Amino acid sequence: MMTTVRCSVAVEVKGRPIHGDKSAKEHGIQVTQAAFGLPQVRVLGFKREIRLGLGDVRQFVDNRVSEGRLALVTKDGMQVVASKAQPAQLEIVLSVLRGKAPGLGLGCLQPQQKEQQLRPVATPMVASLGESKLPPRKLRRAVCSSGASSSCGSVNAGALLLSGDGHRCDAEVDGCSNHQVDAAISLCSLPQHVLSLLLEFQPATSALLRLAETCSQLDTFSKERRPFRLGPAASGVGLDPKTVVHALARHAKHAALTVVDLSGFTELTASATVQLAEVLGCELQAGVRDLRLRGCKALSDVAVRRLLLRCPSLEVLDVLEIPRLSNRALDAPLAQLRILAAGTLGRPPTAELRVPARADTNLSTGLGTVLASPKQRAQGSTQFSSAMLARLAQRPCLPEDGPLDQSSGGAPLTHAILPCCPEFQVLPQLPPTLRHLDLRSASLQMPEAAVAKWRPLARCPHLNVLCLAGNTLLSSSALIACIRSLPGTARLRALDLSNTQAEIRLAATLPQIQPWLTHLRLAGCTGLSNAAVAGLLSSLQQLEVLDIACCAALEQPLATLAPASRAGQAGAAVRLRLLGIGQTDFATYLDSSRRALAAFAPNAVAVNGSLDLFGGYGLLPPEII
Repeated sequence: MMTTVRCSVAVEVKGRPIHGDKSAKEHGIQVTQAAFGLPQVRVLGFKREIRLGLGDVRQFVDNRVSEGRLALVTKDGMQVVASKAQPAQLEIVLSVLRGKAPGLGLGCLQPQQKEQQLRPVATPMVASLGESKLPPRKLRRAVCSSGASSSCGSVNAGALLLSGDGHRCDAEVDGCSNHQVDAAISLCSLPQHVLSLLLEFQPATSALLRLAETCSQLDTFSKERRPFRLGPAASGVGLDPKTVVHALARHAKHAALTVVDLSGFTELTASATVQLAEVLGCELQAGVRDLRLRGCKALSDVAVRRLLLRCPSLEVLDVLEIPRLSNRALDAPLAQLRILAAGTLGRPPTAELRVPARADTNLSTGLGTVLASPKQRAQGSTQFSSAMLARLAQRPCLPEDGPLDQSSGGAPLTHAILPCCPEFQVLPQLPPTLRHLDLRSASLQMPEAAVAKWRPLARCPHLNVLCLAGNTLLSSSALIACIRSLPGTARLRALDLSNTQAEIRLAATLPQIQPWLTHLRLAGCTGLSNAAVAGLLSSLQQLEVLDIACCAALEQPLATLAPASRAGQAGAAVRLRLLGIGQTDFATYLDSSRRALAAFAPNAVAVNGSLDLFGGYGLLPPEII
């Protein structure tokens, strides 16, 4: 697991600031899950490596987390101040440093957590002991378990409650409910993610077989197909590609791998993929269904294609953040590909606040007062074009079709994630199975004379997520025509039109053609007015997330955005959860804006920044906030 908080960070040691690393590509705070042990918090953007874990912080200043600010004081006196962050991400950082992160590391096994339910212990000695009672410590643990499972061991829960002379251990049960049980934790009691850590180096087959004989739960786990994942701890540490390939081959001998995740492995060269392709095709018997190469920047078209030819059953492919790739990289049979992520995300679209560089500047009052013009996203260096997407929209090749050219045939794509691909100038024929389409910062264009007949999404009856952010060459009429071209069965759930020419007319038309929207981003759309936003809140009854950051035409007060009440209908946006207002007049008077928001949207939180709907695609398929 890895979560990156994009924010401004200042670090001081003994009153002296630590200078940032100008060559650093990332700035902020990163929560990383090590191969063993608890997760850690890493501060990015400095020449000095700064890692914090549970117990390293002696003071938290978290009274302004809701405003995107957090301060920490470590035990050695270091001060870390984070600002301009998303509050929800800062809560994750706090939970990790306080040891309260659910499901991370081994912290969930601490006995003092009252809500942790204990499980019966599976032990191979049960079969040999027959009907004799278990050792006292394990018997007490079995008695106290409220959800004893009969699948573990050869004795059911009722039998464990009987002592050797056939009488129920009522005294034992009463004693366990009044004091904390001191019992050893069995492998069967560990959650699956902890078992995965314990078996990270894959024990011998004989050891796995003995483990499987213990109980049915561990038998299922030992037969489960587990992924091969380097993890963030292996990124940028100088690993030899030959060592990783050898580890993958050894891993494949003990598990039928279907997931190979080499994300962030910058040391993987094009020449090293020759050995890697042999492992994927031979040791893994071409059974890999999920291949992730995000951030492997040294790969080329030939290297990626070489790997794809050895993975004919591939369903998920992640080649984000690999420069210089083109359509040739995907010239391989991809008859089962469902999720494709290619291109570059760049920096997430979070709002940045510009404050005058004066010694007497008051940061608390200056936030949001000076509006920075929206940054133009840098054009991507990848060369993927519309021809690649058009080829994947063809009918997938079937075995009965006979030998065909390797580049022929399409794929049943459900997710096409192609951000910052400037060679996309037209929307080709799209796969009819598509559910998620992200073409942010492309070069899509359509002459006004042809807008009336433009129907690019007519073959997408299942599409529910559409991202056209940063397509500045499309007029408002073209955007309306694009959304209107969806079939009547398509119901958009999330729509991102940030930094486009969307304006008042689009805001008035959108609820009529897609009234089921729950997530809408219009950040950086300078043609929107207060009345237009109020109309969206009034008409989109299912709306949960709205981002209007950097909309320079919006004016204080925020109360003018309140949806107008209708006959027999309350004028409140009760479903609204998040409202992004960074770099607007509303952020200048943040407290009053939040009070005004609570009046008509009691469940909503005003975020002094912009919102990332897809979390940087850290998960595939992506989860929407």
